[in-house]
Amino acid sequence: MKRLIFGFSSLFLLLELLLMGFINYIGYINIQVALSNALISNRAQSLIFRKNSFPELSEFVENYSDITVFAKLDFIPEFTLWGICGSCQLESEIERCVSGEFFQKEDFFKQKKKAVVGENVLSSKYCTIDETGKRQFYCLNEAYEIAGVFSSSGNDMLKDVVFINLDAISDSIPSKITIDAIDKRVINRSITELQKEYTIDLITENDNFVQRYILYEVDAQLLQTLVMILIGILMIVLAIFILYCYHKEIRVRQLLGLKRQQIYWELLKNILCLTGINTAIGLMGYTIFYLVVLQRLYFRFYIWNFLIYSFGILVIIAAVVYLYLILSYQIFHKNGVK
Repeated sequence: MKRLIFGFSSLFLLLELLLMGFINYIGYINIQVALSNALISNRAQSLIFRKNSFPELSEFVENYSDITVFAKLDFIPEFTLWGICGSCQLESEIERCVSGEFFQKEDFFKQKKKAVVGENVLSSKYCTIDETGKRQFYCLNEAYEIAGVFSSSGNDMLKDVVFINLDAISDSIPSKITIDAIDKRVINRSITELQKEYTIDLITENDNFVQRYILYEVDAQLLQTLVMILIGILMIVLAIFILYCYHKEIRVRQLLGLKRQQIYWELLKNILCLTGINTAIGLMGYTIFYLVVLQRLYFRFYIWNFLIYSFGILVIIAAVVYLYLILSYQIFHKNGVK
């Protein structure tokens, strides 16, 4: 019994550790890619308008309400300055890195001057506190109220970035902009419509180090395949180990004349108990590690993934044991044992 408990627990917790480690690693890479792109996702497209006349910014945002518009305004040695306008829907990985508020649709075209700055910029000469206690960012001979601050212990790139509302600079679109959206189809549809009216060049500029070398799309698929194969092998090992531990007990109960369903439900109770205990132990360890380490890196708390995965392991083990009992009873009766 001790061997069963120790072996089951070791394999079960190893399966949990493998999956949660993989999920958190993918989450970590997603954060790195998002932060390294300075809020611009890998779906974004940069446009260069080649005509002298450009659409008005307010008209552009109104016609393409799901698009976020970015324009790099200046590169100062201390930070990079971006103008932003539009829907400004942040991906969930980024939302956790903003203390305070980010831009909303209603912030634009109302003479508001708003800024969201990196935490390194906050301590620079460009930021001050006025007599009312509000923090101000000074640039381009204007003062912008600081509504939010980027901070991330996992990446330093956003710490030296400033975003201000683009409509505060001009109501005309700069010759070069980057458009982004949560849905890539929105971007493609917008580009198709713009190409009908304007002469534009398309540039894909999302070639940051993280995306190219750490987790390229092909690498992500390969890693996922390898993890699934390893999980499958461990599941087979766990099922074989359980059958090995219960083989003699099943045989004895068959000789005593117990029905297959009776044996199955008695074994399932033990497996369910072991699964529940180990799920609780694994969840407790994961929760502690999340609160102590992962939370500081702005990771998600994947509690439902953890519980669903544990339930999936239980279902697979139960199915394997049931299949084994069916085959075992067929062989048992085929050999003429009553």
